Amino acid sequence: MEAMMTQAVGIYSALEAARAGLMSAENAQRLLGRVDLYDETILLTRYGQDGKPATAFEVDPRDLAAAFAGETLTTGLLPKGCLWVGRQKGAEAVGMYVPPARHTLRNEGATLYDVPLPGLVFAGNGSEYRVWAVKAHPSEESERLFHAPLPNVNLGSGVICQGSAAFPVCSVATIRAAVKVFFESAFNADLSNGKVRTEKENVWRYLTQLSGTETFPLEDLLATRFTVGDALRGEIAG
Repeated sequence: MEAMMTQAVGIYSALEAARAGLMSAENAQRLLGRVDLYDETILLTRYGQDGKPATAFEVDPRDLAAAFAGETLTTGLLPKGCLWVGRQKGAEAVGMYVPPARHTLRNEGATLYDVPLPGLVFAGNGSEYRVWAVKAHPSEESERLFHAPLPNVNLGSGVICQGSAAFPVCSVATIRAAVKVFFESAFNADLSNGKVRTEKENVWRYLTQLSGTETFPLEDLLATRFTVGDALRGEIAG
């Protein structure tokens, strides 16, 4: 009988359970709502004065977590150029746009290269960071990602080989610091092939030729098969 009571109270309102004789009216508090977890969604059902379901609607799991925690849900101030903020693989995920600019790059031999780079999408999730090139500031999820014309970045997936660089755990507060660590770290010749159209074997050689010029030739970028939306949703393997 105890198991039946628990089941009845869990499925129906306490008021209905009292009416059915499964608990006393004194112990029956009015049920205000119920949360049901499904594979694809979370459903919140609100109950009326009569103890019967009145309305039901889907809820965002983050809103639900904030409600139970009794805290306000907010991203805080977003850094300039921020494209998205979310959660992937149980950790904060942030994507930001780095506009075209000249950068001083350093290789392991301490050689410095003052080179122009295209706009970049720099994305972090937990301790992992990725980078791709773009031809303009992304405004649609369908826009194509291009290989970043840099060594130490995996083709397609954009995963950065961090080596000994001290990247922070990704968050809205640390994403700009991660970009700074990326550009100030020492690059080597690893993963240098297949990055640009006119020099497919050694992107360092290509960057050396650009040293001192003003803008990166966008026609030399090589497209990946991924889009900005793929990166935003964490759907790029690797």
